[in-house]
Amino acid sequence: MSERVVTAGTAEADFCGADNRPIQAAIDTAVRKGGGTVRVLPGTYLLQDSIHLRDNVRLVGSGTETILRKAPQRYSRLIGYLGYGHYDVSVAEPEKFEVGMGVTIRDNNAFGFYETVATLIWRDGDRFGIDQMLNHDYAAENGGEIYSSFAPVSAKFVRNVEVRDLVIDGNKAENPRTLNSCRGAGVFLLAVKGATVSNVVVHDSNGDAIGFQQCAHVRIEDCRLENNTGHGLHPGSGSVGGAIRRCKCVRNGHDGLFFCLRATHCLCESCEFIANGDHGVSIGGRDTNNAIVACRIENNAASGVFFRDSDEVMAPHATLVARNTIANNCTDKEDAEILIESPVRDVHVLDNCIERRAGSRPAFGIRAGKKVISAHVWGNRYSGEFVEEVKVECGHGAVSFGKPARDLPAGPESAPPDADRHLPPNVRG
Repeated sequence: MSERVVTAGTAEADFCGADNRPIQAAIDTAVRKGGGTVRVLPGTYLLQDSIHLRDNVRLVGSGTETILRKAPQRYSRLIGYLGYGHYDVSVAEPEKFEVGMGVTIRDNNAFGFYETVATLIWRDGDRFGIDQMLNHDYAAENGGEIYSSFAPVSAKFVRNVEVRDLVIDGNKAENPRTLNSCRGAGVFLLAVKGATVSNVVVHDSNGDAIGFQQCAHVRIEDCRLENNTGHGLHPGSGSVGGAIRRCKCVRNGHDGLFFCLRATHCLCESCEFIANGDHGVSIGGRDTNNAIVACRIENNAASGVFFRDSDEVMAPHATLVARNTIANNCTDKEDAEILIESPVRDVHVLDNCIERRAGSRPAFGIRAGKKVISAHVWGNRYSGEFVEEVKVECGHGAVSFGKPARDLPAGPESAPPDADRHLPPNVRG
């Protein structure tokens, strides 16, 4: 990646200002020069739209002195009926919005990726032009609405990007309407090949902290993700070969780490998942060949590690859970530190330290539910009082207590050369 450096700051920089515009201008300038580093100087920058990353750009802050803060949310109803594929919206209260603002457009029939996330690019009376086509039909009589909501840092259909050394403040108190799931995360990556997010703090977001979908070779390292209403980390939608290392997910509203759909050959290593509102780590939805190793998973409201219920096709086969400390979870719900509800094949639960501390709710150490097809449970150490250390509800022989004869093909290094063939063209190869 080029070593060209362009600076953005509140003063004495190549591009000056205290919102997203100087940062975006610096990125766009770097792209025109073939890529490089955009260095964001100390200051608090009020975001009215995402920072949109481009190919071959590194976004580098000044540590905790660089703060990207979401501006207070604005809201209006839509007017009339808006059709799929259109590039404009009609707004009941247009005076609340400005060209350049990032918005979400939806109604009660549109959810998830059917919601449209776009930037306003022109205004004509009560109509605004948008830079993305509408993903769905939206009707005023069906609760059609528009509000300023976006991922503070966003990368879509690009290669070779990096975000490091900065703080993202989601300002959830002034952003009450959330953008569905990972799309409104503090950092959102979609169809990206080769991304690193390092030494980034994401806090107080009304949504997830970091999400990556349809990506290959994403690295999330040394990040702290706390007090967000959604998940801490949210990989999914066919992502391959992700590596999450030394991250801390603390007091998020849902799971610390949520493997969503078909995230494969990923590694989560030396992370901490503490006091989150649901599970420490949740896995399911054809999430196969993943490894969760050497993590600390404690005091989460539900299970420390949860294999979600499914049919056999959607089960998270070939998952490795090894050398973790899993302690005092199930503070509010669930009944096992490691709970396997799905019909998994070839899951290895090895060499973990599993603890229940004084005063904690009754729970099992490991519970293998009725659907489990094959699992190896070996070398784990138990301390404290359990209902049972290991509860086996599945068929005879489905759970083996001997050392596995072979290692699992789990983690990024186990991915075959064509593991990304289902991903968008810019991500393959």
